[in-house]
Amino acid sequence: VAVIREAWSYSGWDRDLIETKRRLMSQKYNIPMWRWGYDPMQTEAAELAGAMAVKSGAGSRFGRVDLVSSRIANGTLKFDFKGEGVRDTFLQMRRIHMVKRLVSGHGEQYDYSRTEDDLAAGVENACWVIDGQLIGNIWRPKQPKVRWGKQMVQV
Repeated sequence: VAVIREAWSYSGWDRDLIETKRRLMSQKYNIPMWRWGYDPMQTEAAELAGAMAVKSGAGSRFGRVDLVSSRIANGTLKFDFKGEGVRDTFLQMRRIHMVKRLVSGHGEQYDYSRTEDDLAAGVENACWVIDGQLIGNIWRPKQPKVRWGKQMVQV
């Protein structure tokens, strides 16, 4: 079981502040630095910490959402609403939804309605690390047990 105990987001560019907060949370919750799932845009910071940046590219976020959805459906993702930022994270996850878009040459496709979703992405990144496994020299998530299809599992 994974428990979201605290969440924090920051929209600035102060890398030292981000790393300080990450180290403080690592100490507080006894999380080794290599167990953090860094945003794809933080590959350099991840390498410096000996951690991993989650994959980016077409379809990669859908895979992370599948991991979160599977945990929610199986009761292995919990939220400690007494923790700083946890309620905001939960509410942000409820707000994320799929929208149908017309893509030239591909017809109708489903995509994320992505606005202010950093906290939700943090949960997705954490599940990617927790549920992953090393295959050769590449970290890959295990297949989720539940697929959510066109709509995100209700949380």
